[in-house]
Parts: sequence; structure tokens; C-alpha cells
Amino acid sequence: MIGVQAGGQYWLIDGAGSQVSQVPPMASVPLTRSWFRGLAVVQGALVGVVDLSAFTGGALTPVTHDSRLLHLEPGEEGPADHAAVLVGALVGERAVSELVAVPDVPDPDCTWAGAKLRDARGRLWQVLNLRALFAHPHFQDIAA
Repeated sequence: MIGVQAGGQYWLIDGAGSQVSQVPPMASVPLTRSWFRGLAVVQGALVGVVDLSAFTGGALTPVTHDSRLLHLEPGEEGPADHAAVLVGALVGERAVSELVAVPDVPDPDCTWAGAKLRDARGRLWQVLNLRALFAHPHFQDIAA
């Protein structure tokens, strides 16, 4: 799985069907939620960019040379084809077999957030289902 950092959180994304790209220039969109960072052209398509840290209640992610966008490979027409999430840094690949499951009570409103796992260094990771996130009604409700 692909490991990323967004704010103070670590996330694991299933690499199958997921793509990572550098952050292109973004155009801000007035009257949208603070976590909606704007519009960008990614692989020739116009996509809405959501700041994962801010969306999950953290601080806005500063865009640096380490920042990345996570998006899905083009596929069926739908909200996932027009969305990307901004993360602070790509941490690299992680083998789930090297992580230990942490008991957790899932939040029924966060159907896109999966299991929590801990690595040997004590860092807590959470599985992120991009397709479920992009289809979630709160994610699509960008109007302020």
C-alpha cells in the first residue's frame, strides 16, 4: 500500500487503481469550504482538489515540493474521475504484513476510513479508500 502523510495523520492507500502526481497550479473557487483547495488540471482533466488534512479536521496543508495529489486512474465516468486529494508528503510503500491491527470502533459517517494499524516505530496508520471517499456526500458538498 502507498503511505502518505496528511497533517499529523498517516494514511495507507491501496495502490491498485491509485495514482500519485505532483501538485500543479490550482485555481481557487470562491464560496467553497475551507478544505476545498480549488481546481487543477491533472493528466488533461479538470479536477477538484480537497485537502485531506483539513477535510479530516486538521490544518490546511502547505503546498511544498513534497506535497502530492492522490487520484484514481481514469475509469467509469463519475465523481472519482474529477477529484483528487492533497497530501503533505508521500511516505512510500508499506507492507500491511509488517503492521499490527489496532482495535477500533469505526465511525459510521466515515465509510471511506478503514482499519487502523501500527508500525514498528509506533506510528498509527489508517487505511483510506479513495473511491469511497470521492463518492461520499460530505466530500462532494463543497459549497460554503
